[in-house]
Amino acid sequence: PHSPMTIYSKASTEESTPITRNKGDDLTYESTKRRVMFSAAAILLIVALTIGMSSSTSIQAPVEGAKAPKKSKKPEPPHIDDYCSTNVDYAKTTLKPLIDAPVASLLVSKELKGQRKFETSDVILKDGYYYSVCDSSWAILKVKQNLPLLSYENSNLGSPLDASGSPESQFEAIFEDGLTGQMYVVREAIDVAGADPQPATTNYSAAISSSAEPPLSAPSTQGLRHRGLSSPLPTDHLADYRAVILEVDLSEDDDVVGYKIANQCASEISFPSDSKGFEGATSLRGADGVLYVLGLCEGNHCLDGEDGMDAGNGKIVVMAKAEGTDVVPGFDCYWKTVATLSIPSSALFVDYSAISLHQPSQTVAISSQENSQLWVGTLVGGRDGEFDPQTAHFLEREAAPAEDVAEKEKGKKKGKKGEKGDADISEGEAEEGAIKDPTFKLYDFPRTTIGCQVQYCNVEGLAWVQNDADAADDQTDDGAYKARAPQVLAAVSDQMKGHGKQPNACLVKDQSFHLFAIPP
Repeated sequence: PHSPMTIYSKASTEESTPITRNKGDDLTYESTKRRVMFSAAAILLIVALTIGMSSSTSIQAPVEGAKAPKKSKKPEPPHIDDYCSTNVDYAKTTLKPLIDAPVASLLVSKELKGQRKFETSDVILKDGYYYSVCDSSWAILKVKQNLPLLSYENSNLGSPLDASGSPESQFEAIFEDGLTGQMYVVREAIDVAGADPQPATTNYSAAISSSAEPPLSAPSTQGLRHRGLSSPLPTDHLADYRAVILEVDLSEDDDVVGYKIANQCASEISFPSDSKGFEGATSLRGADGVLYVLGLCEGNHCLDGEDGMDAGNGKIVVMAKAEGTDVVPGFDCYWKTVATLSIPSSALFVDYSAISLHQPSQTVAISSQENSQLWVGTLVGGRDGEFDPQTAHFLEREAAPAEDVAEKEKGKKKGKKGEKGDADISEGEAEEGAIKDPTFKLYDFPRTTIGCQVQYCNVEGLAWVQNDADAADDQTDDGAYKARAPQVLAAVSDQMKGHGKQPNACLVKDQSFHLFAIPP
């Protein structure tokens, strides 16, 4: 009564054979067999195609003459998670926090001048006050050394905004000439192409009321184009990123509290972008009487991108001021590169965020944001009147005489194996592993109490804090005297990076002043 249904099997390459049945009847055994064969073949075909496509996209034949991809040294990850509970030397390798003071807690309302964020980027200690700059403000913070809260002793020198109403100063470093007391502020990396800098006599004052009215006078940024500080450049513009170093004269009379830009010169060295220039700076007077500026590059090799993260390749550019308009058009002076100092690879940092030099002891502190660590070492010739850019260098670890190490190793082995240990170490092996007392120390900024996570995520400025005891000298074995390095270090932190770029543990310590004790 029902019309027949015809089913074809396509599992075979031969001509298909029809199988006829009536509706309601069961399929024959042969029909079922052919359907199973078809399904299995289809599955195998799909799997084969998938594997083939995956292989073709992930494995490529080498191109003749092509260079192998550059392999960067991977830095050790920050000491987190179980490190705090398993490291027996935790107290000896971790800075002890003494004070954390958010910038907003230090200034009275009038001194805020409408400023809502304080991306502090560097700090120095001068005559009992900290002077600090922010890359989000044109003002200079002046804070009493004991960090009093909501105190009229603390002030915000100048206006946070420039003449165009922008707060983005790109201030990344501040230092002073120890001989003359002249203060300098460094802008990290500014596009100076076609620059027409403001007159050297620009008066950057802060006659601002508590209602944060516009300043009477603010610096012009004409020609110093960065992040919208002036009109857009032509589309055919070729950027030229250089640091710009400002000579700053503080003005603190009864009527005006601010500062004046006495002069500004661009660096001879240029940078690949506006985000990886000088992140810190200090200065020294040479044996020749010349003022030398030591600019700390943020990226390894003074570069950005993957090369800039090639850990352990930090650089410091030594510069001297020179006159001339032919090097950087628009400027009648520039900071000429005279030498480059390589930071020891023991500072195995992804980035370098701050530098501070204690000249009496020639002790240098260098920090890293990404690693949340501090490297402390020695700069040979790092004193005013002694510095020579051609011979200055950082001390590395020193190899001890092979026989001394061999004797020590013998003693260790005798304790375990008796006299048999005498011949277990050769002179060559001793030379290979011989290390005298290290000439540097590597410290972690304190991790969180719970979870051992990074919390000082954005340290960008450092300043040695010397007291009377630090001024004393220690006598060495050979009868000479060496100044002691301070045991307290001040620091400032930038704002936490948003949009999920940093964990929420970074929020508590950001935009703050800090004091740390160096472990004994």
